[in-house]
Amino acid sequence: SNNLAQTYNFFEMTREQSGLEIDQSTNTVGDGFSQNLRTGIDYYASKNSILGVVINGSLNDETNTSDGFSTIRSQQGNAVDQILRSANVDDVSTKNIFVNANYRYSDSSDHKLGIDLDYGFYQGRRTTFQPNYYYSTEPQTLLSEVIYRMRAPLDINILSAKADYEFNLWKAAF
Repeated sequence: SNNLAQTYNFFEMTREQSGLEIDQSTNTVGDGFSQNLRTGIDYYASKNSILGVVINGSLNDETNTSDGFSTIRSQQGNAVDQILRSANVDDVSTKNIFVNANYRYSDSSDHKLGIDLDYGFYQGRRTTFQPNYYYSTEPQTLLSEVIYRMRAPLDINILSAKADYEFNLWKAAF
């Protein structure tokens, strides 16, 4: 499956923190694409045994841009003390692939053997630019700025193996 889309989100929140009341509103526009794949095959090696492979994977690449506006006031007063303006850019790219190889055997005596080998790989890359500008109310004068730049790489590899053997221990039916 493929997805090429632009998304729009609006967020509004009021919170109380450290004696302050903060009213926040943010508009976010997301622009990106994603591609997903899932495929598999089973090979019947004999009437009692099956070999199989399943592959899942996805690619995702998107940029989210948000404009935020917050008023900051003391919880004891009604007058706004500061205004926070922020315009964030968040670039995200992910890739993952998961592979399962499996073998199943069963005989006429109701003995069953199952073996699974799994490998998974996930890679994520995120860069964020988040400038925060604090202004006085009237006239609006820049009081301070706090600018964050973040880079968050993530790599995960997963390898697992499992074997199951089943048989009827007491030849009893439950």
